[in-house]
Amino acid sequence: EPILHGSLQKSKIYQFPVYAHPSDLSVIDLSLFSPRFKGEKILGRYTDPEFVPYYDREEIDAKGLPPHIAPPLAWVDNKVDLFFLHIQGSGRIFLDTGEILNVHYHASNGRPYRSIGNYLIQRGKLSLSEMSMQAIRAYLREHPKEMDTILNYNPSYVFFKVEKDGP
Repeated sequence: EPILHGSLQKSKIYQFPVYAHPSDLSVIDLSLFSPRFKGEKILGRYTDPEFVPYYDREEIDAKGLPPHIAPPLAWVDNKVDLFFLHIQGSGRIFLDTGEILNVHYHASNGRPYRSIGNYLIQRGKLSLSEMSMQAIRAYLREHPKEMDTILNYNPSYVFFKVEKDGP
């Protein structure tokens, strides 16, 4: 279970938001339109008069989401830790107040998951034999200028809810 360090307030240290479920994220159950779409859903948002895909990781990280649409549950101090929280789907945030916030997967933006590990292997940055979460973290730490490009390779973005207990 990922452990992150955070605050309920944004600051110079805690800059990266852990977003709650956005109020403008909608789900369309396609099976309601035809039995051939049984079990298929799409996620997106309305931009009058169209329904469009929800923002991807790059758009969310670059521009943020308005607090009235997706209030941050907390702010964390490490972008890579937050990325891995998205991958794991739940974790603990040790707040600067001494409290612990348990966050769990609530929804995603509906974009496909793409492995940054595979991305690094395909580009010859890491070998298959050395691939691990620790190797990815080390690579990102040693190549900070490549971080956004690598993280944005995965357009999927996860939104969280607070729970009393861990997973």
